[in-house]
Amino acid sequence: MNRKIGNRIYSRGHSKFRALTSFKSLEPKHKTFLVKDDASDPHLRKGEYAVVDITDNDPQHGELYVIQYESGERRREIVQVRSAQLNITSPTAEPSLVWWVGDLRGYRKANEVAFGDIPVFAGLSDGPYQTEYLQSKLLGRVVGVAFTHLGGLIASSAGWLNEATGNAAFDPVEYINTLLATGHKPAVYCDERGEPRWYGEAMPRRRQTKGTPQLSADLCRGPASGLVRCWTAAWSPPALSLARREPSSSAARTGATPRSSRSSSPPH
Repeated sequence: MNRKIGNRIYSRGHSKFRALTSFKSLEPKHKTFLVKDDASDPHLRKGEYAVVDITDNDPQHGELYVIQYESGERRREIVQVRSAQLNITSPTAEPSLVWWVGDLRGYRKANEVAFGDIPVFAGLSDGPYQTEYLQSKLLGRVVGVAFTHLGGLIASSAGWLNEATGNAAFDPVEYINTLLATGHKPAVYCDERGEPRWYGEAMPRRRQTKGTPQLSADLCRGPASGLVRCWTAAWSPPALSLARREPSSSAARTGATPRSSRSSSPPH
C-alpha cells in the first residue's frame, strides 16, 4: 500500500521515502517503461512504470536508465550505471573512466530453479563500457514513477533486425547440419510436460573437420502441444534434441538464427 506525501511516495513496510517523483501526467520528451521484475526493488516495483527522460543519456554514477541491447530481439531493460577507473586499452595506458551496468539490487539468488533443481542467480553486471558507446545504448534516464503508462509507453524491445528477410532465408535443417558438422551440440530442454523451454548450443572441444553427422528425423507428440519434429544426431544423448514446432505454434518462431539461442547469450 503506497501513500503520497508531497511529490514522494511512502511505501508501507519500508522505513524510508522513495526518492522518485510520482507522475500523473507526462512532461514533453518523457516516456514510461513497464517494470517487469524485481531487479530495481524497492525503488521501482514490478507492475509500476518508470518515467524516463528520453533527452538524457549522459551516464551518471548510481543513476537508473533504460538501456537497449543490440543482439537478438534488442530487448530493453532498466539498469543502474556505475563508474570506475580502469585501464582497458593497453598495458602501458593510464586508467580511464569506464562504466558498468546491472540491476539495482545487485547479484543475488533468485527464487527459481532451472532443469529441476539448479538454483538461478540474477544481477550480473555488464561492461566495461566507454562513455560514447554506453550513451548510444541508453534510451533515457529514470526520473520518476507512475502507476499507469500515461499514454507514452516505451516497448520492451525494439524487435529483431530484418526479421522478415531472415525468416524467409532461414533453413533450419541446413543450420543444424552446419552446427553438427562443426562439432556443436544443439539441444532443446523440455519441461515435465514435454514442452520445449530452453535452447542451447554446446561448443565443440576441438575442431571437427572429418565427416558430417547424419540427422535422423523422429516424430513425437507432447501433451497438448501438437506435433513436434525432433532433429537429433546419432551420437547425441536422448535428452539433447532440437525441437521445432509447426509455424502456427508460438514456440516455433524461426529467424536468421533460432530465437531462443539468443536468450542465453551475453548482451552486446
